[in-house]
Amino acid sequence: MINETERDKSEFNNAIAYLNRLNFLFYKCGYHSSTLDLNGWFQSLLALYRELSTEIKKEDQTKKETEFQELMSEIMTQQTKGSINALTYWKLHYLELYLRKVTKDAGLQQKLVDLALNALK
Repeated sequence: MINETERDKSEFNNAIAYLNRLNFLFYKCGYHSSTLDLNGWFQSLLALYRELSTEIKKEDQTKKETEFQELMSEIMTQQTKGSINALTYWKLHYLELYLRKVTKDAGLQQKLVDLALNALK
């Protein structure tokens, strides 16, 4: 049986898989926004929000969850009409920028070290 102190020292972590999921979801955001697929973009942003929820301040979470609920209603209404509202597009755009800032502030977008040897220190 492994005790907690041994478990804490494990070499395995989920960081690469997590960053791969974030990368894939940001890729999907770019694709859906460029094809004007607001529902696909919205769903990708919602998945990103879930992935990043541990990095978002509690006071921001309530505000963003309200924004997501309002956007869902707008997108569903537009889908039934078959139209795209420019204001909804910009709301999605700014929501994506917010999530990108969350990744940066959380240290998930690290700059490359100029010398590979320094990366090991």
